[in-house]
Amino acid sequence: MTELDNASLHLYSMTSKGVNIKKELVELVGKFINFRLNNKIDRNKEKSNPSKILILKNINVFINKGDRIGLIGANGSGKSTILKLLSGIYKPSRGRMKGDYFYPMIIRDLNVIDDLAGIDAAKAFFYQHGLGFLGYKLESFLSRIEESCSIGDYFLRPIKYYSEGMRTRLIFSLLTSVRLSENLAIDEGFGTGDKKFALQAEEKLKSFLGSEGSLLLASHSNDLLRQFCKRGWVMKGGRLIFDGPLEQAFSFYDSKAYLTA
Repeated sequence: MTELDNASLHLYSMTSKGVNIKKELVELVGKFINFRLNNKIDRNKEKSNPSKILILKNINVFINKGDRIGLIGANGSGKSTILKLLSGIYKPSRGRMKGDYFYPMIIRDLNVIDDLAGIDAAKAFFYQHGLGFLGYKLESFLSRIEESCSIGDYFLRPIKYYSEGMRTRLIFSLLTSVRLSENLAIDEGFGTGDKKFALQAEEKLKSFLGSEGSLLLASHSNDLLRQFCKRGWVMKGGRLIFDGPLEQAFSFYDSKAYLTA
């Protein structure tokens, strides 16, 4: 079981004279994802004009074993941020989190270095996660990734030549290559790409979860949420304003009650 007890999250932002949130939080997010920044952070500017922004406000939830929860809300409502909080990437500024963390399959934030070939990115993932110590063999792992992502000869080419769909295929294949946790936090990224890949991804995710795995899935696709989830959270302005059966969550999101919440 996992619980958020009156949890709030503040992040520091900067004015136009400082640095933005993404650059400010590289070190926090870095234990799960790899960033490449085009510009170096100016530490002198970093100290100027700090402002503290309330990103998530007073979240109270219980997640039981086997719960499959769909996150519903507009862009910027806090869906991805609460996934990162429950994955341990962020820690609550107030309140607390208790119980098991979720493994973050957050495709949009798992950046791969463009100059690497797909096969080299797969090797980096293998060594980064210590899969050799878990009994996996590098060659068989690479073969499985190549087959799973189905991008043909592009697996041997630099990622900078990939389409968005090809990049998504590669990253999803990496993230679902090993089961590091029964609890998964997933953004909507794996829904991109062609229809055939989306269907394959759905089947793989079902197998990956098994019968007892817990799932948090953020998506704008009601069909995708219905495929996997029974419970729904509605997010708005960093607040969790509805928690209940999925169909009721859809109805609430489309109602006047959502607009005035």
